[in-house]
Formats: sequence, structure tokens, C-alpha cells
Amino acid sequence: MDVRIAERSLNGRSRWLVTNGFKGKREGYRAIVLDEFGHIRNVDRVDRDGSDVKKSTHQIAYDNDSVLVRFNGDEWITAYTLEKGKLVKASEQTRRGLLCNTPLTIEEWLEDDEPGPSYLPAGFGWDGERTGSEISKFERCEKFFIRSRVPMEIRDEVKPFILESRSGNLMTSWKKALPLPRLLTPNNIWVLWTTNNRPIIIRATQDYPPPYNLEKAMRIAINYSKYEVSWDLYLGNKR
Repeated sequence: MDVRIAERSLNGRSRWLVTNGFKGKREGYRAIVLDEFGHIRNVDRVDRDGSDVKKSTHQIAYDNDSVLVRFNGDEWITAYTLEKGKLVKASEQTRRGLLCNTPLTIEEWLEDDEPGPSYLPAGFGWDGERTGSEISKFERCEKFFIRSRVPMEIRDEVKPFILESRSGNLMTSWKKALPLPRLLTPNNIWVLWTTNNRPIIIRATQDYPPPYNLEKAMRIAINYSKYEVSWDLYLGNKR
């Protein structure tokens, strides 16, 4: 079995997404990415769905990063250097040097052969619950909710879905708002701000004409099967 690596280049810079593990009963591995200084790279994303053996954290890696790997049944942890998305086995001296600076918690995690999720331990690249980018996404949405005076009822309803939702589907800038719609479409939750600036919640079940004094609106769609939410913003001066 090979370590799972997928290309994730950004702005012309080569980088790769390394899956931290796959732990089946027979086949499996665990891996951790270290930067050129031996520091653990941050967790980029987390697989929370599917069977336990497929659940894993993922780290973004760059050329010359080190990757410590242990395959099921191996006696030793092996050290590799990442070169153009390929793992090249490092020297024994390099391996020993990396392991000398590797926390015991990580060594024990790499050496664990029990089937199950391969999430990096809390405190190593993430807090054990959310990645840095997920925390930033939550904070960005929370600031938008407060700044725009989104009703608490709506905040409480959408927050559980933010984690699994794409950042691009969570509009938080009124500068990017669309023109106000002529009708409020069904199967959506609408938050409306009229000239008195007091938000109104409309749970449309059919096409619904907006109030004459509508200034701005937020259309929310919740996908319960995928556990995702998305929303768009609309402004009256763009109508």
C-alpha cells in the first residue's frame, strides 16, 4: 500500500495533499508531514464521513518536506523526503535526526496498528476538532452575523452546517451582493432588512413578493442530506 498523495498546486506553486492514514485490518499506514525545520505542518482538512478506516486528517506538503511513515506490520518508522509529489527514502541519519525531535505521542500514534480513524492527535497541526481554515471560516461567518444583525434564530440554525460547507458558498461581503430578486423563491429561508432596518425571517413555501421597502436580503439554503449550508446576499441599490 502507498501513502495517499494528491496534487493541490496553488498560484503556480507545487504542493500536495498527504492523507495521514488508512487503517484497515490487514493493510494500512500512518504518516505525518514535517516542514524543512522539522515542524509539524498544519492540518488542512478532515474526512469525517464514511467508515472509520477511511477517516483521516490531511496535511499540505511541499517539496523538501519530510514525511514519517509506518506501514502496518513494519518494525520501524521510515523517513522520506517529498520530491515532486513522490516519496524518496531518506538516509538513516536523517531518519534518526527526525525521530529524535518527534514527540512520543506522535511516535505512538504512528506505531498504532489498530484499525480505525487516522486523525492526528490534538495539539499537533490542529486542536483535534477543527482545522485552522475551519476556525477562520467560523470566525468570518460570526463577524458577518454580528455586523449584519442576523437574527440569533438563524445563526443557531445554520452554524452546525458551516463546518462541512464550502467557503465560497458562504457570502460575507455586502460589496459582492446581487441585485434584489423580484420574487422570494420557495424552499429557502430569507432574512429581509427593510427601511426600518429590523430583520424579518421568511420561510417561503412558494414564490413570495418582497416588501416594497426592502433594502437588502439574505437567501439561505440548507442541504440536510449533505449537511451543508449556502447563502447569497442581495442589495436594493443593485436592482
